[in-house]
Amino acid sequence: LDRAHWSGSGLTAADCEAVGILLRSSSLPLVSDMSFAHNPIGDAGASALFSPAQAGALPALEWLSLAQCELGGAGPVLQRAAEI
Repeated sequence: LDRAHWSGSGLTAADCEAVGILLRSSSLPLVSDMSFAHNPIGDAGASALFSPAQAGALPALEWLSLAQCELGGAGPVLQRAAEI
């Protein structure tokens, strides 16, 4: 598995906490392309998704989309950081 796309699937911030646990478990070390675009995850959900990548749990990650995810104050910072 090298792509994981949950675009427009209705994920919430709470869902992202569970996905973050999966990502932190290093179960997906080959994923290079992830998209969570068009989900109402907000800053909390984006942080839950991005922290595993930042911690090195996704060594192959090259692209992470958080477009149209209702990001607030932390949004621009997270979007820039996600542009790996």
